[in-house]
Amino acid sequence: MFTNATPLFPQGVVGTYHHENYVLDPSLIEHFETTRAGEGIQSTQLKREAFENILDEEVLTPIRDFIVDSLRHYLQEVASMPYEEFWFTSSWLNFTTTDGHQNYHNHTNSIISGVYYVYSDEKDPGLTFRKEHRSHKPYITLYTNTANMIHADHAEVPTKTGDLIIFPSHMIHGYGASKSSNTRISLAWNILLNQPEHLAPEGWYHIRFAK
Repeated sequence: MFTNATPLFPQGVVGTYHHENYVLDPSLIEHFETTRAGEGIQSTQLKREAFENILDEEVLTPIRDFIVDSLRHYLQEVASMPYEEFWFTSSWLNFTTTDGHQNYHNHTNSIISGVYYVYSDEKDPGLTFRKEHRSHKPYITLYTNTANMIHADHAEVPTKTGDLIIFPSHMIHGYGASKSSNTRISLAWNILLNQPEHLAPEGWYHIRFAK
């Protein structure tokens, strides 16, 4: 008699949020300097250095506030991760045109990352997460009849204007070619955080980051 099927050891929990009734006027950010960041992608991340933070711009304050509120919920209610403080180590805008795409990658020197979609329409690709194949993969790969949360190698999270996706920075992600004639505008970011040492399990190795 079958009793239960339990997925074990997920690679990370993705949180999705939506910024209700808010649309940023694109003219407020069109003056930002950008550089090529990939096929069909322009980015404000000019030097790819820590503390290159587009969220420090005053015109983006409503988006920053929404991200901060969503992060608090994600850390406390979704990830169940105690923290004393968190801060943005980097943030940048990406402008993706027709056929623009982003190769699979993850974010180093970061704990939690996210993407806020300033503008995205129905012809834009979602954000796809890919499973890392390590010791949990059999040496002989077998196919399955269905793709679900247990068997799938990748999963796509659809996006629209005002959506925010939060995920652990180590997770592999990217997106396919955009089929939209409009420019998709997304705002990506990374954070570090410090946890309260007095709440750590006994014998737990404690790391503290300095701003």
